[in-house]
Amino acid sequence: MQYDCHTYLADIKKYSLPEHPFFRYIVCPHYLAECLIYTAIAVVAAPKGSVVNLTVWFGLVFVSVILGVSAKVNREWYRGKFGEQAVEKKWNMVPGVF
Repeated sequence: MQYDCHTYLADIKKYSLPEHPFFRYIVCPHYLAECLIYTAIAVVAAPKGSVVNLTVWFGLVFVSVILGVSAKVNREWYRGKFGEQAVEKKWNMVPGVF
């Protein structure tokens, strides 16, 4: 998912509105993909008897906050450049949450 989003973004005209299916409901789906990757690593790297690796988990929290702020800024940029209708029915990063 992350690779697909980045490949798509690299191929579209600079400063244009993404129309890829992943961008249909989420402003920054590549940020969501990044967090999913960290989640998977946290689970796979969990020490015996633990659900997650806490070091990686806290890294996920840190990355999620930074990407969440960036997703909000991206939403505002899209709103300013393309109008409210470009982002009105989209989540910033995590569907149903943010």
